[in-house]
Amino acid sequence: ASTLAGEEEARTLDLLLAQPVSRWAAYLQKAAALHPGYEAPVHAWKRQDEMIVGEIAGTAELVDRVRDAGVALYLLTNMPVDVFADRLARFPVLGRFDGAVVSGAEGVLKPSAEIFALPRDRYQLDPAATLFVDDLDVNVRGARTVGFLGHRFVDARVLRQALEALGLLPS
Repeated sequence: ASTLAGEEEARTLDLLLAQPVSRWAAYLQKAAALHPGYEAPVHAWKRQDEMIVGEIAGTAELVDRVRDAGVALYLLTNMPVDVFADRLARFPVLGRFDGAVVSGAEGVLKPSAEIFALPRDRYQLDPAATLFVDDLDVNVRGARTVGFLGHRFVDARVLRQALEALGLLPS
């Protein structure tokens, strides 16, 4: 969160994600007050269910192929705990990972160096041998800054090609 515009904004967002969605109203009001003219995007955070329309084609199969190849899989997500729990129940593919770091439980966000240290330490990962995949360039850059390999997710086909190129999947 330290890469946000200022410490107050970073702390507000960290506090927001640490709360159940039902408690977000006060934090969103504070964030909206800090950014006049940006009230609509700030309040869009309340619409967590609208942000995910379903599984992305080919990703569940790719997760299974990577697991079958003997590669450990971990999640690192910027979600509140209750949103992650709901998504875990709705999308069985998320249960096929070996572990998860959920920002709402940790109180830090991608792309901060602090959040990347959590899976590294918790799961004894070697960043130089660990591929971090995310759909946002800023998060991929954050991972690379602390030594992880990084891939910006576009679709399952492009990710499969990257995994094959790295030797994480047989071609």
